[in-house]
Amino acid sequence: MSRHLTDAIIYKLHRYSDSSAIARAFTADFGKIKLFVPKAFSKKGGLLTCFPGILDFQMKETSDLSRFYAFTQKPEFHRFINSHEIMIRLHFIFEVMDALYEEREKDGYLMRLIMKIDDTNFRKAASFTVRHMFEKNGVLPDFRECAGCGTAECAEGIVLGGEFFCGNCRRAGVKVTGAVMLFMKSALSSEMMKNLIINRENETEIISFFTDFYKSLYSKELKSAATLSVLL
Repeated sequence: MSRHLTDAIIYKLHRYSDSSAIARAFTADFGKIKLFVPKAFSKKGGLLTCFPGILDFQMKETSDLSRFYAFTQKPEFHRFINSHEIMIRLHFIFEVMDALYEEREKDGYLMRLIMKIDDTNFRKAASFTVRHMFEKNGVLPDFRECAGCGTAECAEGIVLGGEFFCGNCRRAGVKVTGAVMLFMKSALSSEMMKNLIINRENETEIISFFTDFYKSLYSKELKSAATLSVLL
């Protein structure tokens, strides 16, 4: 067994009657892990979810359940729990991560992307973070050209079987609207992404695409997407 300190976000708590809990945490150095927390809840409030900090824990090689020692919150991330806009997007991000990532699958870049979300960029930053997770796990289609005819001049299209097609080559599948297409192409260029503006309507289309695309791949729903679409 080894003891570690790492940047982390506790994003789920399954409470027991004695105020202990099984916690799910995403860490910068070890990916997502499970922890047993003896006193997760108290009269003073206990642990908060979706609040970045430093996690002190012991990883067990013979079990997927790690031992919790302490969690020190980072005050500069109070914006996460003070902003309803950020919080609902974090829940969606962590649901996607749970669906796509294996236990202890390290992704330090994902942690950095999450840490950059703030009150001014939450629409674009959250969308880019979700896109990164699909890309890292090798399931994001190549939007640069149609898989059928090879045309690169696509303003919108269809995703079918994990591939992107223009509207002339395929009619049925997951719809890629103009806003989604612009977002996907902009994500390939830091300069384009910097200048891209994502409004409420654009974000709704992007979230809907990822939700429908995930369902087309795995025949499962992303449950928090319904709540997010209502509250956007």
